[in-house]
Amino acid sequence: MIHAPESGMTFIKRGYSLAATVKYRWLLMAILLIPLLVTTLGTTQTSANAQGNYKVYLPLVMKKNVEFRGLWITRFDWTGMWDVGSPARIDEMVNKAADANFNVLLFQVRGTGDAFYTPGLEPWSARLNSSGELGRNPGWDPLAVMIDKAHARGLQVHAYVNTFPTWYDDTAPQKNTVPVHPFWSWTYSGDGWSAWRVWDDEGHMNLESGKYLFASPAAPYVREHIKGVVLDIAQRYQVDGI
Repeated sequence: MIHAPESGMTFIKRGYSLAATVKYRWLLMAILLIPLLVTTLGTTQTSANAQGNYKVYLPLVMKKNVEFRGLWITRFDWTGMWDVGSPARIDEMVNKAADANFNVLLFQVRGTGDAFYTPGLEPWSARLNSSGELGRNPGWDPLAVMIDKAHARGLQVHAYVNTFPTWYDDTAPQKNTVPVHPFWSWTYSGDGWSAWRVWDDEGHMNLESGKYLFASPAAPYVREHIKGVVLDIAQRYQVDGI
């Protein structure tokens, strides 16, 4: 019998074999199982050398799945007829979402050809000032504030973009905004004042009380404009998705 105290093992010689008693059985099991796990779960790569092919086993790295717990925040959730929104309101929404264990905020930045962020290709939303004036600078940037607040609390921000709704109700948007609202740039595109609108068997859509006016995805300049809006957001803001 041979005792090795520093290793924690006792060896008993029996002919040509050794029997080992190991105090830390889990360690021995791990040593035995690792090659099996690598072989079973790993991926193989076959390479060639001078002697022929050989296989190399690569361990499989399992990435932990993170649950997407998203919360939609529309323009109606924090602005209204008598509420133009504020940084404090953004802060409140972010804190409530974080406390409720959400990890993603889908924040609306475009409603009907308008912007809830610094323009850009489209004018400031009329919902951001008490006068209801399209294109008027509210003096702060809701998307920038949302990103700062949300990232500080560990939440992602995905810019939520309405694509084809172009205007709402029976009165056309203001003409003199900077930048020009797409309603007017498309109307004067040279392709006909109604060519950009959605059509059906009865003709093109018109401005109607309480209804949305939709742009047609069949119009190339409509698609190009919306693509430009999305690219502009992605290039100027640290959003986590669109």
